[in-house]
Amino acid sequence: MGAFFFSPKGRMSVSRPLAMTMNTLNILAPALLLLAVALAILAKFGETSFETSQLMTKYAVILVVASLVIRIIWGTTIRLIRKRSK
Repeated sequence: MGAFFFSPKGRMSVSRPLAMTMNTLNILAPALLLLAVALAILAKFGETSFETSQLMTKYAVILVVASLVIRIIWGTTIRLIRKRSK
């Protein structure tokens, strides 16, 4: 028996590892965005050197891109799961 995706009342039934992976990705993307915002604020308003501020800004941009890639992968996978379950 497969694990239900998102909730026990959900319509999609997938394996437990896939459900755990998808739920983790669903939570990871916003967490990375929040971390990126924190880094950007710290880079802008923190009392750090110019080089450190630049480094924090670069890491913030990398985190935003990683978050978008994760969200795209998540959305594509959800679409594939829905297509296969019909």
